[in-house]
Amino acid sequence: MTRQPAGSGLTHILMPIYGGFRRLDVVDAPPGCIDGVYRARDARQFSMLLEANLPPDWRRRPLYQRLAE
Repeated sequence: MTRQPAGSGLTHILMPIYGGFRRLDVVDAPPGCIDGVYRARDARQFSMLLEANLPPDWRRRPLYQRLAE
């Protein structure tokens, strides 16, 4: 994942984690780096859970990903 310059906005990291999850370890994260950690109480409403890294400007980007340039 590419780091954004300080103050450029929040990067949203979505990661499905299944049974047996106990804790989250973050190494070398400066204070204020993590704004929150959330969970879905009932994931059955989603047919498929995907991992995604959404940069601060993700709403202005195309709704697809290029596999090769």
